Amino acid sequence: MITYLEKFLVDAKRGNVLEQDELEDEKTVENKIGKTISEVVALFTNAGVEIRIVGSLGIAAVLGASVYELIKKNTRDLDLIVIDPAVDEHVSQLLEKAALLVADNPYIAGVDQVFVHRIIQDQANTYLAYKDIRVAVDSSVIAKNNVHIGEYEIPSFYPEVMVRLLALGGPLRRKDWQKARYLFKSLREIEQVVPTSKLLPFREVTRLRREQYPRDTILGTARWQYSRFMTPERRKYIFHLERFMQSIF
Repeated sequence: MITYLEKFLVDAKRGNVLEQDELEDEKTVENKIGKTISEVVALFTNAGVEIRIVGSLGIAAVLGASVYELIKKNTRDLDLIVIDPAVDEHVSQLLEKAALLVADNPYIAGVDQVFVHRIIQDQANTYLAYKDIRVAVDSSVIAKNNVHIGEYEIPSFYPEVMVRLLALGGPLRRKDWQKARYLFKSLREIEQVVPTSKLLPFREVTRLRREQYPRDTILGTARWQYSRFMTPERRKYIFHLERFMQSIF
């Protein structure tokens, strides 16, 4: 039987197509990717900026999946989240340096900062944020989940936290929704670390977004985009998206 995780690896299409003769052996590929990511993490850490690795590479590492299988057909972007506070100009400079590190790796398409200013941490408190919305969250929720790609350790989130980052995002592309579905369903196959009670602030952010920025929500954006030309396929997509969001939040 194909697991949700294996289906995610098959369906997560992104980046440049790799020819089979361009691929090295699995150990070499994963170590090259892990080494590059660890260098990017060190770049930010040495500058006093805390980050987490997310996206397809982060999900695969967190779930213990084969990164080699993930990039077998397509290169991947390196998506990262900066834990605020951080000066934007400083982060921009670090991203430019990170892009140079990534450029030397044939298996990583680029580097991208996602969920900008959505997790804010000061000396005393941690907040989930969206525009002017601020919801306090236990700092343990965003604690590092150190995982491995090849022989290299990288910082990410626990999977039950990663899937709920959708509460902080903007419009959800269909490929991102599919990725989130596989991640959420894969949670059934692993042990949850962060108590559900500590994840409730994500639900509160979602509720406030629905009230204050209805068009900015994932569902609101989908409905608005498709309102002028609603096909049966799009109606089905919105229906399943709505059920999925309800199952999380």
